[in-house]
Amino acid sequence: LRHLYGQVAMETGVPINEMRLWKLATRENQTTRPDEPLDKHPLEATCAAVLEDDVHTKQVLLFLEIFPPHTSEYVIYSCGCLWL
Repeated sequence: LRHLYGQVAMETGVPINEMRLWKLATRENQTTRPDEPLDKHPLEATCAAVLEDDVHTKQVLLFLEIFPPHTSEYVIYSCGCLWL
């Protein structure tokens, strides 16, 4: 995961300490929502281990949550899908 966070930081310009990645889940009503934060796993975990529940899909959609620096305010500034 450390490598994934580093890659996302390089591609987006968002510092690692200001981001949270979430796995997206498609629900029964065909909507897609953030489902599980990746930061609940240790940074040393492999992406394969974290995403093992999703092996039936060819792609895993991720949601990038961006926090404003040095504040306790909870704001989502940006969202998007990362295609791995």
